[in-house]
Amino acid sequence: MSQVKVPDVDVAKVRRQMGLTQSQFAFKFGFPPTNAPNWEQGRVRPDTSTRPISGDSVTSGER
Repeated sequence: MSQVKVPDVDVAKVRRQMGLTQSQFAFKFGFPPTNAPNWEQGRVRPDTSTRPISGDSVTSGER
């Protein structure tokens, strides 16, 4: 079985580029509101299924 390499995502940078607060970011993508601060402060990392969602929205220009 081959593995897919998913790059790390700077959640704070993505969120700021989108012009969203942590709460707005969580609401937009359907995450619990406590996830964004934990990701941004390095307590935990977004799981592999979350990283492409948060990264793709910025590169596609979606707001």
